[in-house]
Order: sequence, then structure tokens, then C-alpha cells
Amino acid sequence: MKKVISIVLVLVLFTFPLTPFAQAASNAQIEYFEDGSYMIISSEEDIEHEDNEVSLGFIEKLIKAIRKLINLILGKSNVQTVKDIKYVHYYDKNGVRLWSVYVEGTFTYNSKSATCTNASTKYYIYDNDWEMIYCNAEKSGATATANFKIRQYKLGIPLKVIERAVTLTCDENGKTT
Repeated sequence: MKKVISIVLVLVLFTFPLTPFAQAASNAQIEYFEDGSYMIISSEEDIEHEDNEVSLGFIEKLIKAIRKLINLILGKSNVQTVKDIKYVHYYDKNGVRLWSVYVEGTFTYNSKSATCTNASTKYYIYDNDWEMIYCNAEKSGATATANFKIRQYKLGIPLKVIERAVTLTCDENGKTT
């Protein structure tokens, strides 16, 4: 049994990709607004959130890879589960983050298809001039979606409204985008 565990660990260490951890925000979409503010939408979290709820750690990914390999060796079902998060961060023209919205999806996949089994969302507002009108999550097929509408006020006067749908999709190999 110790030999099997040793072999599994060696295989995981040689097959587990380490390079993606150095590629933070490589898939980010940036939207600029007329006033110089901008919004970053990405599935790579490059900012630590104070309660550390939003990012999967290296150990969790390693455990998931080990489980997948053990199931493969034992001939168990090839249905796998993956959980991921896509975020939206909004910054003013000086680079100060004013609010964030997260969509989290849980997916099952099996090399032929993928299905979203759970979708959730949360938001954080860091500037009192902003108010969330609505923020909800929905799932459909292999996609988790966060729909939100947020409004900026100054002295009680509405200045800006941002309404978006942000999607997180999983393919049949467990890759999320």
C-alpha cells in the first residue's frame, strides 16, 4: 500500500501543472469608462480578499489531483467535480478598488460533457457612494452566471449605473473560463 501511495504522489508531482500559479490575471478583460475608471473581469484572482474565501489554495488543487488519480487507478467513475470563481473588480481612475462581485460555480464533467450543479454570487462594496441594486446567480447547462446592477450616488444624486452578466463556464475536461 505504501508503494502505491508513493507512486501516486510521484505521478501527481510530475503531472501537476505548477506554471499557472505564476500567470495571474493573464486572461483578464479590462473595460475602461469615460471618467478614467475601469473594471477588470477575470477568473484568475490576483488580489487576496481579507477573508480568503475566494481562491482555491495549492493544497486543495493538489488533493483534487491526487483523488482524480486514485479514482483512475481504482477504476472508479470518471465523473469529476471542479469549483471555480470569476471576479469583477471596479476601480476609480486612481486605481482604488471601489467594489467587487464574485460568481462561483460548481461543475461536474466526464470528458464528454459538463454540467453546472451550483451557482452562487457575493459582492463587496468598499466605497459608500456605491449601492448594489441587485446581485443574483443562476445556472444553465455548463454555465454559472452572476447578474448584477450597481449604482453610484454623490450627495443623493445618481451618477453612474453599471449592469452586467458575468459568466463562468466549464468544458468537458474541467477547464473553466
